[in-house]
Amino acid sequence: RLFFDADGDGDLTDDPVVEGKAFSRGLGFYYSTFPPLEVKVLLQGRWAPYRLEIRAHKRASFQGSRSPGRGGIHEVALFMLTACEYTGTLQVGGRTYHLALTDSNGNGVFGDRMDQKSLSPSAQEPSQHSDRLYLGSRPKLSHMEDIRTWGFLWLEGLLHRISFDQPRGRLLLEPLPTPRGRLAFPMKTERLKIFGLEGAKDILFLGAGREVRVPAGLYRLECYVITRKDGGGNLWTLKAKAPPGGPPARAREGKPDLILFGEPYTPVVHVRARFPRRLRRRVVTAHLEFEVRGVGGEAVFQLSCPTNHPSGIPRSERLPDLPKEPSFSILELPGERPAASGSFEYG
Repeated sequence: RLFFDADGDGDLTDDPVVEGKAFSRGLGFYYSTFPPLEVKVLLQGRWAPYRLEIRAHKRASFQGSRSPGRGGIHEVALFMLTACEYTGTLQVGGRTYHLALTDSNGNGVFGDRMDQKSLSPSAQEPSQHSDRLYLGSRPKLSHMEDIRTWGFLWLEGLLHRISFDQPRGRLLLEPLPTPRGRLAFPMKTERLKIFGLEGAKDILFLGAGREVRVPAGLYRLECYVITRKDGGGNLWTLKAKAPPGGPPARAREGKPDLILFGEPYTPVVHVRARFPRRLRRRVVTAHLEFEVRGVGGEAVFQLSCPTNHPSGIPRSERLPDLPKEPSFSILELPGERPAASGSFEYG
């Protein structure tokens, strides 16, 4: 049961009680969920709609006793989740982009950045508390299509500062003067995101070429999307994400610094094996994971095509939008006698 001061007058008795649902997972763990709460937030003299959800978890810990009545400690945690976002479309250069703006820090204001001083020492990194703008070519946006709203958006050859007028529901893009810093990329991309280090801001590029001008500073690759046509005219989309701690590049005047990624792509197989205590049983359990990595160490997490015209690229029978699953063979040494073979599975 939740008592919520929806009208914000400091009195809980004039608001309806919110009834939730309680569940148990056993072993002293309980949780409750409540219906979304519809409220309004006063911003710049106007009321803006907002929706949130409250969830509660309770974990019972019985120290040295199996009886809940003796020596028990009940830990209760409350969670507030934002259950709303602003969505829309952006028309640029004859193309339509779909947008979604989220209130990641849960303060009722969309498009702001939480002050680092207001974070407790145990809170997440400030980057996780910044509101995020999701932008993609399809209505269904993924978690890889976001940028912190205090970053920059590069489109049509210009860098733009992002801001949001929440009372009017308007996303504003302010073109900036051409910066002096220069960066180079090994290939053209449909979408590319770099995040700033040492105070530099994140930048999301839409349709970036081989060389761009950005504010001076240190940057690191985060993710990118490229498209390629095969011999049958099918358009393939490849999405890749850079590993943490990749090599940075510095944007400055003069010769551009190169952010390395892309071709050649290399298949990698990770093997996790569990050996028996007694090797004479000769039973080894192994888990094989197939991965494709770019020259910058970035991992390909999607390679797909919605059409299937005849071409030299075989397709998966189970998932025809994807390439055929790679096969593998395991050989015994010495002699290289086949010990096992099969095919990888997506997911």
